[in-house]
Amino acid sequence: MTSSRDFFSTGDASKLLGISRATVSRMFDKGILHGKKNPITGKRNISRYSLVAFMKQYNISQANMLIEKKRILLATSDEALLSLVHKTFADDERIKIEKVTFGCDALILSSKKPPDLLLIDEELPDISDAEVVKSIKRIEELKNIKILCFLKSDKTDNLLKLGADECIMKDALDKVELTRRVNSLLNIPESRHTTYPVSDHEKRKCPRITINIPANVKVYHVNEPDLHKPGNSIIENISLGGAYLSQIQLAKGIIPGDTFRFLLEVNQPPMENWKAESKVLRLNFDGSTTAGVQFVNISKDNEHKILEMLNQ
Repeated sequence: MTSSRDFFSTGDASKLLGISRATVSRMFDKGILHGKKNPITGKRNISRYSLVAFMKQYNISQANMLIEKKRILLATSDEALLSLVHKTFADDERIKIEKVTFGCDALILSSKKPPDLLLIDEELPDISDAEVVKSIKRIEELKNIKILCFLKSDKTDNLLKLGADECIMKDALDKVELTRRVNSLLNIPESRHTTYPVSDHEKRKCPRITINIPANVKVYHVNEPDLHKPGNSIIENISLGGAYLSQIQLAKGIIPGDTFRFLLEVNQPPMENWKAESKVLRLNFDGSTTAGVQFVNISKDNEHKILEMLNQ
C-alpha cells in the first residue's frame, strides 16, 4: 500500500495497523488517532502524521507507509548551488535529488527517466540553459517536465517564452525561497518540520521592541501540522528570535496538553502578510493566557520587517 497520501480511510488504516476498521473508528473518536471527519457522511480519514506517530509508539512496521518521492534533477557545476539544494531538502523524505554537471547529461538522463522537476543552472559548462529548455520542450514525452532556472543575468522573459516554468536570480536565492518555489512546482505542501533558525549573533545584535499588534494564532500538534485550532492574541514585544503574546484566545478555549506550536499571522502595518511558526517556551495562565515564543520557521522577508521596526 505504498502511497504519498496525506490521509487514509479507516479501512486502509486498519490494514496498516493490523486491527479492525471498527477499532480504528473508536480510536479516532477517542482522540487516539487524528484526522478529519466528513460532517455529512461521518466518514473518518486518518492523517499520515497520526498513523506514523502511532506506529512508532507501538513499534509497528512502517514499510507500507513509504512515501513515493518526487525526483529532482539538478544540472550544475556550481558547488555552492549544489550544496544549498542538498542542505535545503536533506531532511525532506518526499524529495530525491539527482545531480549532473553538464546540460547534455541532463537531456540524456531526462529522456531515459523524466524527473518531476528539472533545476537548470545558467552557468553550465557545455550548452546554454536556453538550449536545454528548448530541447526538453520540443520532445512530446518530456514537455510536461517542470523546469526552474537559476540565473546570474536577468533573462527571465526569454526562458519563460521557451517553456521554463519559473526563474530565480542566484544572488537572491536562500533556503526559504528555494523551498517555496520547489514545493509549489511539485505541488506538495511545505514541510512544517523544516526550520531556518536566526543566528545567535543576529539575536544579540537586535533587541526586543515593544509593540501592540493583534495577531491570528493557529495552534497545531507537531505531529499533525495540517490540523489547526484557530485563535487570536496580541503581540506585545518582538525580536528576530521570538515574541511575547498576551490575551491568547482559542475558538474552543483549549490549548493542547502535548507537543504543539503556534503559527502567528499578522496583516496590518507595519507587518502586512507577516507570519512565523513558533515554539512555545513559556505559557502562563494569570487572568489571561500569555506566552513567550521562539520563531522556528520565518522567511527572510518577514525577518526584514522586524528589523525595519527595530531600526526605526
